[in-house]
Amino acid sequence: MRHLIYFSPFILLLLYISYGYLAALSVFVITIIYFFLRMKLVGLAQVPLDSIVIFLDALLFYLVVKQKKKVERIKSVSNPELEGKRDKLEDLNSQITQLGKEETEKEKELNLTRSIYDFSRHLVSTFRKEDIIHELQTVVRDRFKIENFALFLKKDNDWVTHYFLKDDSLKDKFLPLLSESSKEIYGDENILYIPMRIGRKNLGGVVFSGKDLKKDKLIPLTLQLALGLNNAYLYEQVETLSRIDGLTGVFRRGYFEARLEEEIVRAIRFKSPLSLLMMDIDNFKRYNDKYGHLAGDQVLVRLAGILKQETYETDFICRYGGEEFSIIMPLTPPEAVKTLAENLKDEIEKTSFALVDNIEEKITVSIGLAHLPLNDNSKDTLLKASDAALYLAKSLGKNQVREYQEVIDGRSSS
Repeated sequence: MRHLIYFSPFILLLLYISYGYLAALSVFVITIIYFFLRMKLVGLAQVPLDSIVIFLDALLFYLVVKQKKKVERIKSVSNPELEGKRDKLEDLNSQITQLGKEETEKEKELNLTRSIYDFSRHLVSTFRKEDIIHELQTVVRDRFKIENFALFLKKDNDWVTHYFLKDDSLKDKFLPLLSESSKEIYGDENILYIPMRIGRKNLGGVVFSGKDLKKDKLIPLTLQLALGLNNAYLYEQVETLSRIDGLTGVFRRGYFEARLEEEIVRAIRFKSPLSLLMMDIDNFKRYNDKYGHLAGDQVLVRLAGILKQETYETDFICRYGGEEFSIIMPLTPPEAVKTLAENLKDEIEKTSFALVDNIEEKITVSIGLAHLPLNDNSKDTLLKASDAALYLAKSLGKNQVREYQEVIDGRSSS
């Protein structure tokens, strides 16, 4: 115990640092009590070192008390000021947090605006409806974070619906909006319907479902979609006009020849039958000279109608030039093609064609047929073969059907 007292100044200082004023006071009191007890037992002369220790304890305790009062005085003076600064600091932190939230919202708004701009740029680069719908799906789901929406497209008074749903039960909510398609923007808490119009032209509409729908952004997005779809429809019309003969409503020669190449490749690959029919109106110039070109045009229109009516859906009819028509006939055996050609010739022969002033005339046609395979299974070879068969039909008296094999046989016999 005696030797432990020698370390009491260090213990006092350590306890003050670690545990505070009361711990240091306790050590000091214990040291004083021990000093007086030891002095009574052995006398003051026997405890000189203890006296020095007590002196150091007293000095340290004095300093501890003085330091404690200084700290309390600083706290008493500074607390109100520190509290005020702390409040200001908290207000600043709150303002910074709010500004951060506002900045995040502004950044989100800017990103959505940029997405609409990118979407409109993409629409300029494509005129395919499928590409436009795919890009819409990407923008709505990835940028706007909307998982459920539907696109209603109106074309030729028919509705086509494209659903993009994670929740199939929403179909029941979306379907009634078809009846609202001619009205203005409609929305409730979780559903927003935006019609698509270009002028008075109604293209359909889009239905979005989700929380916090950005109406001010979805409206311009839908407007860009409407413009893109309208351009796609116009392009489709122009493309169709470039493919379709304006008078007869059948395909033009350029598109026909491209299609013929595709059908030849398909027939060779799958080893399926393919035939080409070439038809020419007999003595057509006589009708034009006698009744005028308008009457001749009526004959061509009526003849094209008969061809559409009497051929298969898989057949491909073309106005090859002037009064000449050609038909690509895939997937049909040569014998069946020959029978169909004979039936076409007979149907045309018994049909009365209305011309001018209620005058009706009958016409006849000559038909040439060629079938794959040939020595050279190319487009040009097949066209030349059918044309040679047609020439044979013409040279043998017209109003008949001839096949390219007959041409070959004729050459062999000669």
